[in-house]
Amino acid sequence: MSNDQKDRGRLSLDEVRNITEAIAREEDPSLKVVGATTAVGAEDSSEVLLVRTNGAQSRPLVVRVDRCGSESELRPAIRDRLRAAVRANDQQNSVVAAIEATNRVDELAADLSDLQVLADEIDDQPPPGVRRETVERLKHALSDATDAADDVEDESNAK
Repeated sequence: MSNDQKDRGRLSLDEVRNITEAIAREEDPSLKVVGATTAVGAEDSSEVLLVRTNGAQSRPLVVRVDRCGSESELRPAIRDRLRAAVRANDQQNSVVAAIEATNRVDELAADLSDLQVLADEIDDQPPPGVRRETVERLKHALSDATDAADDVEDESNAK
């Protein structure tokens, strides 16, 4: 079988890219195709790389597309694979966002602890002209902030 005969039932890489791009625009206008390549070790398959253009924190999406068949045959499969990739990406982004939020709360708690130490040092030797009531207000505010950060941490761990 010649290459021409073999390729007749297979869409080109550009066709797969264009179809995926059109479906992505329909599904989520923030998705943009940034690349497409023949899948390693699979001439009849392509991998299309998409990113979100709306500024949302997101990992790139990779959609593997079978190139054998007509456009009308492949469109539903491409749409299904794109939707699955978006769902998986969104779930992964949610997990990453939760971890990042927990890390930020931990950093805040550490910073507040450092500020408490400094407030205690100021309390032990207040700078000239600083009233003791002002230092007490500072310590009280830091204590309230530390308690609130602890509450956020406890509530996020309870989920």
